[in-house]
Amino acid sequence: MSFGTILVDLSSAPGSDAAVRTAVALAHAYGSHLVGVASTGTVDADFSWAASRSLHEAHGARDSAALLATRRADRFQDLCRALHLPSFEALAVEGDRAAVLLHRSKACDLTVIGHAHSDREERHVVERVLLHNARPTLLVPMAGTGSRPGERVLIAWDDSAACARSVGDALPVLRRARDVHLRIWRRPSDIDADAQAAMQSALQARLGEITQWLSRQGVRAQARIEHAERAVGDEIMRAATDLDSDLIVMGTYSHSRWTERLLGGATRTALQRSTVALWMAH
Repeated sequence: MSFGTILVDLSSAPGSDAAVRTAVALAHAYGSHLVGVASTGTVDADFSWAASRSLHEAHGARDSAALLATRRADRFQDLCRALHLPSFEALAVEGDRAAVLLHRSKACDLTVIGHAHSDREERHVVERVLLHNARPTLLVPMAGTGSRPGERVLIAWDDSAACARSVGDALPVLRRARDVHLRIWRRPSDIDADAQAAMQSALQARLGEITQWLSRQGVRAQARIEHAERAVGDEIMRAATDLDSDLIVMGTYSHSRWTERLLGGATRTALQRSTVALWMAH
């Protein structure tokens, strides 16, 4: 089990260069075919007859966007050749960036995209990809990862289907990791002592099931239940710092099936604050 094809976003947004470097490193490590996609984005224009120059301006903007996308694709190809990547291709595609990535990702095993916390438009693109991607998404922070992420991995386990899918998709990375830490965070509760003990016992049993499954998959994980003294997203960020993690594996959660902007609290915190790479599935 590996990554036969990796897709990487070739945009002009902050973090794109770091994403490309990480994708190239992963393609080298796993012998993957690397697909770089540069989208033109959408061109907004007023097509009313009252605006006499609008159609001409729209064509000019579209041609300019196509030229920029082609240049990004060409630069990507030059980089791949310079780094002696055996198998790669670059595509300049007309259309909305997130929609293009989601369409192309269905024929790939992993989508790599840059992650800039402060840019609102960037966050919207990232959220759309996360919530609708049929494959796992690797978010690379703007500062980069320094090397191929996955040496020291933190699994933020919440027992959700999304988290289980994310961990399963990440198995090729987890098998190669030097350290894998799995954490379950337990929130404070007002229930009585007997109920607390029963809950702790159930969590321990679940922890054992997950670590045994990972072991059978060739992954040795150090697992622990933590008491959450603050919001779980904050606890994940603190644990990643304490463990010097270079990759966080977690699921994404949406409060609503119909509202793509309403991400769960831990997901939102990770997107806003993480300085390490995020491996996510929905």
